[in-house]
Amino acid sequence: PLVWQGALRLPRRGAAAELEIRSGLQNVLVDTPYPLGKKLKERRDSQVNLVFGGDVIPVRIRYGNQVSAAFALENRERRWIARRGEIRIGQGEARLPSDDGFHAFARVDKLDIDAWRKIMTTTETGGDTHSSEMNLREVDLEAAQVRVLSRRFKDVHVAAVNSPDGWHIDMVSDKVTGTVTVPQRPNDAIVIDLARLYIEPAESVEHVERGVSTAPPPAEDPRTARAFQLSAADFRYADWVLGPLQLNAERRTEGLHFTELTLGEAPTNISAQGSWLMTSAGASSRWQVDLRTDD
Repeated sequence: PLVWQGALRLPRRGAAAELEIRSGLQNVLVDTPYPLGKKLKERRDSQVNLVFGGDVIPVRIRYGNQVSAAFALENRERRWIARRGEIRIGQGEARLPSDDGFHAFARVDKLDIDAWRKIMTTTETGGDTHSSEMNLREVDLEAAQVRVLSRRFKDVHVAAVNSPDGWHIDMVSDKVTGTVTVPQRPNDAIVIDLARLYIEPAESVEHVERGVSTAPPPAEDPRTARAFQLSAADFRYADWVLGPLQLNAERRTEGLHFTELTLGEAPTNISAQGSWLMTSAGASSRWQVDLRTDD
């Protein structure tokens, strides 16, 4: 059974009451990837504080030594809704923002996005759906190592801000550096402008460290992909230095049509057009490539 302790502080008339709950969370399994997951018998001292005294209930959560969260439950039309809050992982104590919206800050030694995507995909397809009024306004991530699409990136810093016209993202790492703009309107193209894009071959199972998911990332459906414009001043694959890259894609009912792919500079460059479509046999891609050289 879960062992916990609770304390209810009832001050004098006119002041707010506070409920505090503490637990080491032994006998609780948190089946999520690092850094939030924990084993059944592992101790992780945690605390929840709620302050009662009006139409707003401030809530503070502490999960182990790394995770701190603060949010406000607000009574709006007889519904308790969390409209503002902040979570910090490895970055000190969370503070409650004054404006609507949620902010997330994390500083971790490693992050396996492939494993998290698998968890989130299972959650989205495995049961009831819930409407959410959460408005994520800002994300700031620092990680010594990130694994995504079966590839590793080091010294990663991602700063993302949600503005009225869309998300603006700045990325820095050993292999990818640049900016991404994701418009609010889903029919508008995502714009990716990179100073460098270095892609390594996907990891084999033998190269994946113990405790990290070896499952491939969830299969993508081209019909859900957004149009995009990708440019990279310095594109490399493995040990091949390939030069500038430009790749543009337009959205179609069945998927994406690649209107432009140019790679390299004179005297040798590659241009291509292609598609990534959903067919009766599954996702399928086709390319028509033109290699030009003055040699």
